[in-house]
Amino acid sequence: MWCKKFFAIAAVGFLPALGVWAYDFEMEGIYYSILPDDAGVEVTHGSANAAPSPMRITATPQAYDFLMEEGNSYSGDVVIPASVEYAGTTYQVTSIGRAAFLKCQSLGSVTLPETITQIKEGAFALSSVSGLTLPDALVLLGEAAFMNADALSEITLPAEVTFIPECCFSGSGLQTVAGIDHLTGIGNYGFSGTRLTELSLPDNPDFRLGLNVFTHSDITELTLPSNSKLEGYDFDDVSQLATIILPSQAAELYPFTMNNCPKCNLLRISNPEPPELLEAWAPEILSACTLEVPQESLSAYNQAPGWKDFSEIRAIGSAGIEGVDASDIQIRVSGHDIEIAGNPAHCRVFDMTGRETGRKNLSPGIYVVSAEGKALKVVVR
Repeated sequence: MWCKKFFAIAAVGFLPALGVWAYDFEMEGIYYSILPDDAGVEVTHGSANAAPSPMRITATPQAYDFLMEEGNSYSGDVVIPASVEYAGTTYQVTSIGRAAFLKCQSLGSVTLPETITQIKEGAFALSSVSGLTLPDALVLLGEAAFMNADALSEITLPAEVTFIPECCFSGSGLQTVAGIDHLTGIGNYGFSGTRLTELSLPDNPDFRLGLNVFTHSDITELTLPSNSKLEGYDFDDVSQLATIILPSQAAELYPFTMNNCPKCNLLRISNPEPPELLEAWAPEILSACTLEVPQESLSAYNQAPGWKDFSEIRAIGSAGIEGVDASDIQIRVSGHDIEIAGNPAHCRVFDMTGRETGRKNLSPGIYVVSAEGKALKVVVR
C-alpha cells in the first residue's frame, strides 16, 4: 500500500489528461524517448492512459498527478544499455524518465549504465525494484523518484548527488543509505516512512533539512550536523526516535520541535560551551528528555539560560545518579529536605546559581545533586 501513513487521496475535480505516454521507439522491450539538443535518449514506457482522472493524489505538501496513471509493463530483472541505435543513429542513454517504472510490481533488479545522469520524478515510484546501483555520473534525483518502492532496502548516493528532493524515498523499504557526507540538504518528507534506524547528517554548516523528513520512519538515533544552527528543523511524528546527538561545534542553536515522539528521552551534546539558544526549548522536551553533556561542563549547562531548564542534566557516559555504581546512592525529596541514602558523604547539593547549599530546610526551587561524577536535578516544592 503506497504511502499509507502520510499521503491522502482527495477528490478535487477533473485534471487535464496526461494522454498517451509518448515514446519514440522500442528496443528489446525497453521504450525510449529522444531528448532535444542531442542530449541522448531517456528510458520511458509504452503505457497509454488517455482518460482524464477525477481524482488526484495529494502528497503533503506536493501533489503528483502521475500516481493515478496506469502502471507500466516492465518486469523481472532489467538491464539498461549505455547506448542504443535507432534509424541509423546511435544514442547515449542518459536519463530514466518521469514515471518510467511506475507501479511495476513484478520488477526485480534494474542495472543502470554509467551514462545515466538523471533519474526523474516518480521514476521508480510504487515499483518492486529490489536492487539498484546508482551510477557515478548521476547528478539529479527527481521528487518521489523511489516513493513507496517497498523492496528497495539500501542505496549508495554518488558524489555528484548533493540534494535529496521532496518525497524521494518516502514510504520505501530503505534501511541503509550511504554516501550522504556530501549532501547539502534533504527536502520535505525525503526519508519519511522508511525503515532507516540510524543516520548521521553531514557536517555542513549550510546543510538544510526540510519538513517532516523522518516522519513515520523507524529512526531511533539521529546525529545532527556538528556546526549547524538547526534553523527550521523538526522531528514530529518520529515514533521510534529515542536519542538525538546535538551539534558539537555550533555557537548558536535553534531548538527544534519534537511532537508525537513518545520514545525520545535523550539529547546529547559534546560541546564544552553551552551554545546560545535563539529560541526556547518546548516544555515537553525539557521535561521528557535527559540532557547529556561533557563531565567538565555540568556546572556550565546547569547555569546556562535555556539549558538549565532541563529536568535532568548528567555527564555523558553516565546513566543518572539513582541506583548506580557500588555506592548505590538513592535520592528523594521529603518536604523541604533532600534525603540521600547510600553514601551521602560523596554528595553535594547546589542551587541554580551554582551556590552549594545544605540538604535541609530548602526553599522551593530546583537543585542539583552531584555525586560520583554525575548530576541530577531535583525539585523542592
